[in-house]
Amino acid sequence: MAVYTTYANKSALTKSETPSVNYSTGTEFTLTLNTSGFCEAYYGFDNSIAASLLKKQITNVDFLFYVTSRTTGSSIWGDIVTSAWAESGVTFLNKPGRIISGFSSPAVTAGTYNTLNLINGANNFASLINYGMWYMLAEPYTGATMTTLSSRATTNKPYLSITAVDAVPVVKNPYPASGFIDEGKPVTFGWTFAAPAGTYGTLAQTSAKFRWKPTGGEYTEIEIDGTQNTITIPADTFTTDGIQWQVILKSDDNIESSDATWYTLTTVDSSASAEIITPKGVFIDGEQPTTFAWKHIIETGSTQYRYDLQYSTNAVETWVDFGSAVSEIESATIVPDTLPAGNVYWRVRTYNSDGIAGEWSAAAEIIVQAAPPAPTITTINTLPRPSITWQSLGQQGYQVKTDGYDSGTIYGTIKQHKIPVFLSDGVHEVSVRVQNSFSLWSEWSTVSATIANVAGIGVSLLTQSITNGVLLQWEGNHNNYIVYRDGEKVTETTNTEFTDWLTIDSHDYTVRGVTGDYYYMSNISTATPNVKEAAIAVIGDYNWLQLKMRRGSKPVLDFNETEQVVYQHYSGRSKPIAETNGFYDSSYSFSFSFRTKAEVDKFRSMRGKTVVYKDTREMCVGILQLNVSVDRASWDVSGTIVEVDYA
Repeated sequence: MAVYTTYANKSALTKSETPSVNYSTGTEFTLTLNTSGFCEAYYGFDNSIAASLLKKQITNVDFLFYVTSRTTGSSIWGDIVTSAWAESGVTFLNKPGRIISGFSSPAVTAGTYNTLNLINGANNFASLINYGMWYMLAEPYTGATMTTLSSRATTNKPYLSITAVDAVPVVKNPYPASGFIDEGKPVTFGWTFAAPAGTYGTLAQTSAKFRWKPTGGEYTEIEIDGTQNTITIPADTFTTDGIQWQVILKSDDNIESSDATWYTLTTVDSSASAEIITPKGVFIDGEQPTTFAWKHIIETGSTQYRYDLQYSTNAVETWVDFGSAVSEIESATIVPDTLPAGNVYWRVRTYNSDGIAGEWSAAAEIIVQAAPPAPTITTINTLPRPSITWQSLGQQGYQVKTDGYDSGTIYGTIKQHKIPVFLSDGVHEVSVRVQNSFSLWSEWSTVSATIANVAGIGVSLLTQSITNGVLLQWEGNHNNYIVYRDGEKVTETTNTEFTDWLTIDSHDYTVRGVTGDYYYMSNISTATPNVKEAAIAVIGDYNWLQLKMRRGSKPVLDFNETEQVVYQHYSGRSKPIAETNGFYDSSYSFSFSFRTKAEVDKFRSMRGKTVVYKDTREMCVGILQLNVSVDRASWDVSGTIVEVDYA
């Protein structure tokens, strides 16, 4: 600490009563304050001392002035001047500005130096040393008061007493000063260089010492040149749960800061949580890429280290992973066909910078529109009518295909199917696919099976032509029998005979005897029904009515077939465009005569029923519509059969 003194080198007095007059001569100034007006005194000081005080911290400034006389209770009020003034030119009218601070001395004492402490003189020292002081009496206007001060022209001239010390740099705004840092990433530390209050002139940083240490341990020091006020420590430098740091600054006056504060930080991150952003409560196309987004929530503000995604199809009872990555990005784009179709819940969890997983988010529901995955075939046996089982997701229906067999769409969630037709011995491919609630089909899954039949007791088949049909009879000892006409199944029965009424041509017949899962094929027997004339019977009854004659002419059978066609006319075309749907209507019309009422009644009983009509050239199955006319000779009938698809 040092004390410096500088004396007044100019002084002047101004008066409010004579505002344009300068009073700067003489060895004394008399300050008056009364109802007629007041006086103001100005003092300037020798500023050659300023060079010695540059970059010093001014800790105290006292103004000492000599009082030659005074009235009782007189005190001085003073301010610092802020602009230049001329000793011989300053007047009340052109007086300089000042800092309104209101320094006030105690009641002055005559015949000695009195002290006025300039409480803000340190902070405004540049103005004080360059422009000086302003003074006037501090008493109220209660009457005539007077104090006489020495001017700079006497041996008792006023002066400033200045106390100064070295300006020690101050560390301001250190960061981070507390809280969490991510040791896995580069960490930047910073500060602001500041001069202490009351420093005269400009102080600047010329170097710094950055120090860090594990909490309570030995420190590592890093030298920093120049005015740099940040330093970045590489990732993974800090390996403990906590560290401390400080910085020591050096000024261009070669003075180091004295603040030894250690700032304590933790590398232990807080727990993370996550909040789903999108998608939620919406339909998504499962066959297109979909972006799932969320918000990583953590008290320390650290970035996400990793994420996990899960979905559930059973109302969050069980969860399946569908995404995970080490990533700071709070979203993920999922490739097509990742999620199953239907109502799906999804959730996310994120990890903090220490790699510790947070709690799972609340689940969000979405509806995935997508084809189901191909089923996984689990078993298929080698029986002639094999059974196949599979596992699938989202199944609401299925379809099974193999050689010569197609189940068509079978609705339900059952995941097994027995093929109802017999496959020949050898290798066969069996395929299955499933359909979901959006009527979308999966890809086919296919498996090969080697079919091996174990033949049992033989079947011996005989056929016989009878009126309007073929009688089949066979011998065997099987649970049931399947009758085939030219290789196509006709019927299945437990009897050992069958009459085929629905034919007019020659056919090859076989019978398959079935016991359990195995079979034996009969011999082939060829037969032709005995059809000599037209006949008609109700399907299932086959009580034939022969149509033998027509009065006055031969029996008549007409055939008519009409296809459904729509003709559309379009602009620019002179003729229509035909649009067909593949449907058509067929009908057979006939005319016959009966001699007996019993025959007519039997014919009438067939009206509106499904009947089979046959003659030597045609056969049809359909609904009978008829018309009957009668006279004394016979009953004449005409009818139409609208053919139906009868299997």
